[in-house]
Amino acid sequence: MGETNNKNLQLNYLKPPLTPQSHPWLIFCHGKHKQRQTFYSVPESRYYVKIIPELRNKRICYSCYGWLLLKDLDTHIYSFINPHSMEKIQLPQTSLRIKSYIPWCPPDNPDRIFFFISEDNLFLIWYGQVETFVEYYIELEDENDEIGVAVLHGRYVYGLTHHGMKLVKMKDQKTLFPIRFENSIIKESLLQYRRHFSLPFKTYMVTSCNEIMVVVQAYSLNGRVLDFQIFRADFTKRTWEEVNNIDNRTIFLSSDNEYDKCCFIIENGSGIKSNSIYFSELTCLYIYDLKDRSISISRPCPAVSRYYSFQCWVEF
Repeated sequence: MGETNNKNLQLNYLKPPLTPQSHPWLIFCHGKHKQRQTFYSVPESRYYVKIIPELRNKRICYSCYGWLLLKDLDTHIYSFINPHSMEKIQLPQTSLRIKSYIPWCPPDNPDRIFFFISEDNLFLIWYGQVETFVEYYIELEDENDEIGVAVLHGRYVYGLTHHGMKLVKMKDQKTLFPIRFENSIIKESLLQYRRHFSLPFKTYMVTSCNEIMVVVQAYSLNGRVLDFQIFRADFTKRTWEEVNNIDNRTIFLSSDNEYDKCCFIIENGSGIKSNSIYFSELTCLYIYDLKDRSISISRPCPAVSRYYSFQCWVEF
């Protein structure tokens, strides 16, 4: 009996906590070879330490449809893994660094097709049964700009350009290729709306309540997060509208992610502070209150070292 219990405990240690939750998990991957994973639940104020072989030496890039997109830190090969079944789908090898994943359909869909945006402004397509990516150059009206972040909204891919901060949309064309985006969706650039124009910043995109929203995270010159602004795209007036209150919604940002600056938004999260932005850096968890623009800080997993570690939010 004791041996059986020990075996069950060991097996449980090798699997992620899979209790259904209405909020993302904060995962710290740590150790010299990223061999440990610490899962933190915000409502429970509790963390679970795991050693999952399939996640060893991997960077978690994205999560969707209950799957994780991983990057092997040695081979730089990308793959999908289902944390429930541990089913794995390996992507073709590429020398390009993938910046964005467009979740067109679940990875295990029989007719699956995968869309990615990589460095050098390339749109990568992988048909699940072939051995290579199909590469297409993204054509923008400003040929010197590139897609910074992107989201799927309805049946269209929308992106925010990196330099001009203009909202662009994949053109509705009879044939998908070449990949063309048009930037007449919103008249102005977001640059003119920023409060801290001269400071470094990061941008995130998310869809919520049938809207496209952009989160701008401003930094001080020494790298400390100072402020946030949220904007929604008003397609009727073709302009940006600043959002100062997201009511019962909460935003989660993975700002330490070298892949894409991942962003989640949930409604009516139990045990979650609403009208707020949760973000993490190193081993600290921060909460930005949109009402009074204050930032609170905590260290939820004291056993996690700031060295040899990175973190991100994921949804199972």
